[in-house]
Amino acid sequence: MERGAELAHLKERSLLWAGTGGVLVIQGPAGIGKSALVRVLGEHAAGQGVQKLSARASELERDFGFGVVRQLLETRVIRAGGSERAEWHHLPTRS
Repeated sequence: MERGAELAHLKERSLLWAGTGGVLVIQGPAGIGKSALVRVLGEHAAGQGVQKLSARASELERDFGFGVVRQLLETRVIRAGGSERAEWHHLPTRS
């Protein structure tokens, strides 16, 4: 399925390409090419130096409120080095 028009529109409108970050939601019925579109956008983002995080909600996450958030961040945390993780966990000292 050709998605050139949709891809061009998303690239043009998305805050991700402006360097400010953002959230993109693509929804629609099964089988219309959402996954392919997300894959191409992810490849484009990587080429632009943008970090892409993704997660997919399923019935397994229904009873676990933060399941999708954990899934979203898990790979990023695993790939982080020790110093980067320490920086994330640094809490400001009280005065």
